[in-house]
Amino acid sequence: MSQRSRPYNSPVRSRQAQGTRQAILAAARSLFAQGGYQATTIESIAAAAEVSVPTVYATLGTKQGILAALVDGAVADPQIRLLAEAVERELDPVRRLRGAARVMTLALQSESELTEILWQAGAGNPELLAAWRQSHGNRHRRLSEVFAPLAVGARRKHFVDLAWAFGSPEMYRLFVGERRWTPEQFEKWLAGSLVALYRE
Repeated sequence: MSQRSRPYNSPVRSRQAQGTRQAILAAARSLFAQGGYQATTIESIAAAAEVSVPTVYATLGTKQGILAALVDGAVADPQIRLLAEAVERELDPVRRLRGAARVMTLALQSESELTEILWQAGAGNPELLAAWRQSHGNRHRRLSEVFAPLAVGARRKHFVDLAWAFGSPEMYRLFVGERRWTPEQFEKWLAGSLVALYRE
């Protein structure tokens, strides 16, 4: 009687695959930032990551798939994630809002390079536009979870929508990039705005 074959699962192989994935993403992110999304090729990403072109396709698919993975993996900084988890455990509404403003500002700082890449969506590239919408959708879902205990029904949706807009990459770019606010000034404004909205 033949034994049923079982899939081979090696922790070492899994770590190697994850390392390859991260190398490809890091290479792509750097090349997208340096030369632009449209000018970057799969071949150049493979060369920078020191892997073969077929490995890139097998790991993440097309260039659009790589960009989507970068968006989904945004805010990977473990310190920011720990701070976000602490905010979600905060029961006092005002402290929760101020903590959320802190996390949102740190995330915007951390992801400024990716934001610049996605900003190219304004040029009309459908792949970048799809990634930009994906990024905004991800942020809205996260904020809906963070602010869920603070309001219900239509008021909650209204509050989340405003927080999503106030803490958007566009708003950060206008204040910090164009008007030369410091991130600390932006965080203070955002925190004050969120608290004022909550108390309306």
